[in-house]
Amino acid sequence: MKTFSEFLSEVMQTAFPEGEPENLVSQHRADVAECLAFLQRHCDCYSTKNVDVYPFCSTFYQCSMTVVGLPYKSRVQNVFTMPEGNKWCCPIFGEYIADYDVFINRVNRFRGTLKNNDGQDLGGGVSIADSSTDKDWRANFFHYTIHRARLYVFPHIESKERLGVDWHGVRLKWRDTDYIPLSYDFDDSSQDDGIELRTAIAAKVLAEHHDRYTQDSNMADRQMAKWKYLVQELIWDCRQTQRPSLKHQMEYRGLFVGENQESECDPGQPTEENAYAGSITQP
Repeated sequence: MKTFSEFLSEVMQTAFPEGEPENLVSQHRADVAECLAFLQRHCDCYSTKNVDVYPFCSTFYQCSMTVVGLPYKSRVQNVFTMPEGNKWCCPIFGEYIADYDVFINRVNRFRGTLKNNDGQDLGGGVSIADSSTDKDWRANFFHYTIHRARLYVFPHIESKERLGVDWHGVRLKWRDTDYIPLSYDFDDSSQDDGIELRTAIAAKVLAEHHDRYTQDSNMADRQMAKWKYLVQELIWDCRQTQRPSLKHQMEYRGLFVGENQESECDPGQPTEENAYAGSITQP
């Protein structure tokens, strides 16, 4: 995955290899954000892998809870904490509590047991998070809830932690540090990853640029046609990856209906323990 800043730079380099006009930087940035929002509305592959990472200094502290705002109309999938720095391999995932009142009751039951590094009780109220509330230990389990477009996490994170939110939806505002889902297969091992997305958006930026500023309607129409074609390809590829293969189903159906009893993968006759395996043999 790449940050919005990195992706924006690559799009501008593709669209303007001789250099982007400095007086149009903000307009081109808005055009890229608009393209991404369009794709996210019409292509699930680009709206299901949003990840927001909140540094400690950008969070709020409220009565032993960490509080952050959520993007507009976002559907939260996972919430996790990570140590600061480049340590992505040790996240701790939280457990969701749907009822806000139940969550607050749990907080009120246990917040009195939390102390800061000096052994003092943690204060109440709402404030910008700072190190005075550090507990000197990282919670290996936490709960969270969502109320009025805000995310509440208990217990609160440490000053050396970050809060991560994996969510689905359309991102309308992009920060330079926001991560972009470059492709539907989530494969970032290749340097060409996301080249289709980058080429498509560069064509749209050029179409708008020629339409507004150069009055070259011929070039604008050509770039707009390119954008429409590439977007159709992106949406088609996305839908194909989400559709199961009939051939794949036929090849493996025998493992579950008893046609290959000698296979070590065969669950045998359905029992109470493997009833789910037997049930998937139904057409």
